[in-house]
Amino acid sequence: MNQHADEIIRLYKEKGYLDEGFDFQTLPKRLMYAVSEIGEAFDAWRDNDLIGLGKEFADIAIVVIACAKMCGYDLDEEIRKKMEFNWTRENKHGRVNI
Repeated sequence: MNQHADEIIRLYKEKGYLDEGFDFQTLPKRLMYAVSEIGEAFDAWRDNDLIGLGKEFADIAIVVIACAKMCGYDLDEEIRKKMEFNWTRENKHGRVNI
């Protein structure tokens, strides 16, 4: 994911997405963009729009990668550490069967 992070930030800057700046005060707004994209992915799934669904998955990843990069996180490393931890958890940790 890190290979895309710099390009995403460059695109955000060139297209005006960062005109208001970025800091922890604006992070909630940016995270809500990810929530919005998840809603659009749900709509694509509901409409059986498999091409649109793939595009929405990409949009979700783009927003999350941008937030991580702008907060100074190495997302590849964070995912590696989290997956390493997740492999130590018991099955269905913290989940209710639905």
